[in-house]
Amino acid sequence: MQPYVFPYSGYFSLLFSCRDFVFCDDVNFMKNGWVNRNRILVNGQEYMFTVPLKRQSQNELICDILPHDFVKFRERFLKTLAVAYKKASNFEFGYHYVSEVLHADFSSIAELGIHSVQKASVMLGLDRNFLVTSSDFPALRGSERCERIITITRSLKSRDYVNAIGGKEIYSKERFAADGVNLSFCEPALPPYRQHGTEQFVAGLSIIDLFMNNSASEILRLIGSYELT
Repeated sequence: MQPYVFPYSGYFSLLFSCRDFVFCDDVNFMKNGWVNRNRILVNGQEYMFTVPLKRQSQNELICDILPHDFVKFRERFLKTLAVAYKKASNFEFGYHYVSEVLHADFSSIAELGIHSVQKASVMLGLDRNFLVTSSDFPALRGSERCERIITITRSLKSRDYVNAIGGKEIYSKERFAADGVNLSFCEPALPPYRQHGTEQFVAGLSIIDLFMNNSASEILRLIGSYELT
């Protein structure tokens, strides 16, 4: 998967379903995608936060794109979270998670996204093997998409590859089976949970919202609700 900053809970369902998780950071950045933005709740309403970038060109690789004026964004965003979630049931847990990620050392938006996923995994007790395509599989850059995935899967001594549910529109099970790889798609259930500030549940928010409103064990139950198809 591409590295997203504080991705939605369904991203973590995909992580939950696997043993090895590969961040694909050396592909082109997509404008208006989810690499540097997501949604939280502010005053019970959906609020889109965006990490500002120095450039947002679809001709640039994600691993080469740098945040812009990040310290200003960090302080403003942490204040927004403090006001929006200060009365949430697990505010200290969630705020600590976000603050730790935003104060970490990183040099690109890809590294920030990767850290936001890895830090969450540590706090949730999810022991996964993380790899990054730009550093662990540099020779495969530019390869045909399916060929690259199959090669990576085999290099990890596996015959099973799990993709996000959106991959159904891109990948064919028959194409993978021809090379001896079983392709599955992870469809997250996104079960409801009690959200601070609203009576009507809003699904698909950033993992930040789960951290602010749930304990680690509750989050594991929520992201562990998925189906492989």
